Amino acid sequence: MEKIFDTRWTIFIPIGYKQGHLVFTRLFLDHPRSVGESYLKHQRHAFGFGISLLGAALACLVHGLVPGLFVRTGSEAITRLHDRMVVHRTVRSRDRIVAVRT
Repeated sequence: MEKIFDTRWTIFIPIGYKQGHLVFTRLFLDHPRSVGESYLKHQRHAFGFGISLLGAALACLVHGLVPGLFVRTGSEAITRLHDRMVVHRTVRSRDRIVAVRT
């Protein structure tokens, strides 16, 4: 009698150490390192952006209901976030971090 491998249960098969380490590194460390940050520093920045975007989104929703309120709040938040993310960002250049102005 032949056993057939059931692919529905592949998620429960333990990943080898090396493969698991590579997956962890790719998901949690590669991107923060590529922008010259630790995981926690990148997390703080991302949470800060997210909270700012949520505030801007709420202001825009209220502005849609009452156009006289929050007239510039959304656009000012986007401009401020653009400055933080694009204008004043840092990138890795070989082994050093350099500021980039666009």
